[in-house]
Amino acid sequence: MTALFAMLLLAQATPAPQGEIPAAASIHARKRVPSNLKAVEGHLVGSGSEVPADDVLDEMLDEFAADVARLGAGQVGPILLRRVRVSVNVNPAYAAVVEARLAAAVFRSANVALVRCVECNSTRSRVDGAEWVVTRGITTREEAQSIARKYGARSFLDVALDVRERPAPGMGMDVEMVRAEDSSIAFAETYRMDASQGLLYRGADRAQSREARLKELEDRLNQRPRWGAGLEMGAMGFLGGKNDLWGATVRFNLVEQFGDDREFQAGLGAAGFFNFPGAPLSVAGGIVGALAQARVGPESLFGPKPWLGLDAGVMLTPSAAAPIFGATIRWLVGDRIALHLAVRYMVPITLPNSTQSYGGLSPDAGVGFQWN
Repeated sequence: MTALFAMLLLAQATPAPQGEIPAAASIHARKRVPSNLKAVEGHLVGSGSEVPADDVLDEMLDEFAADVARLGAGQVGPILLRRVRVSVNVNPAYAAVVEARLAAAVFRSANVALVRCVECNSTRSRVDGAEWVVTRGITTREEAQSIARKYGARSFLDVALDVRERPAPGMGMDVEMVRAEDSSIAFAETYRMDASQGLLYRGADRAQSREARLKELEDRLNQRPRWGAGLEMGAMGFLGGKNDLWGATVRFNLVEQFGDDREFQAGLGAAGFFNFPGAPLSVAGGIVGALAQARVGPESLFGPKPWLGLDAGVMLTPSAAAPIFGATIRWLVGDRIALHLAVRYMVPITLPNSTQSYGGLSPDAGVGFQWN
């Protein structure tokens, strides 16, 4: 009786058998959406009910590439691309497009080599005894390890792209990375996007990180302005009075940027003017006013950026004041240096106790520095 009771206690104390986990396997918690991204998610939804499928695919591939970068090239790379599958309602040729964009996104973000596995989709046949055996792809663990050693790869990658039409159009991508040495799953994730979700678009014409784009959106929601400043130097003339007058000018502009792509600016400007030596008149004064300008064409990362603007203000001198207004073109050749050319008109000013006057057509040209 005592022996039976001891055996029952031993049976209760013995833990249930656990499944075998390879030594190199690891468990990763599913990534959590940052709280600040949740707060603005509703504001990132596009204005229309449709989103181009290519934009959605690029977004999901960029998300996956960011996850690969977090895993580290030394842990998963080089990666052997085993197969890319698309759903039955998608042209099978589109799998090659997905593969090319996937390779570009991974190499750009994580600098991990992505190698195409030729043997993974090949069909082979052999005679085994009296039977003719046909196999496709990798069928055994030993074969997978041999192919991985041949390519020098650490992991295999499988990608499945699914396009759904009902109940709501959308696109999903399922990825799975398997370690070659022990066939353990190193990473698996599902990415889902549709027109009702907010997308942080990226591309060659807008090379921004996700964090930078999110920061810009948060600034807009929190009503934090984006300022721009410019310091310009040049020569300005007055060619419409009784005396033509040329002088040097120094101008400072402070503007606020607005628009969907910061393509508009509006603000205040102040300038100083003094005539060149040997001029028929001695004039020194200042100009205060307001300006507004717009960028011509889309934003370019490497190309020059032309801006067209209008300004109006007042020319102030010790003896008189006169309105001045006109148009300006600014050519931002890089990130800081800008050339400008302006044509303005100023109501002529007559010097006190004299018949001499200056004003009229007022050209202005020079160079400056911009901080946007």
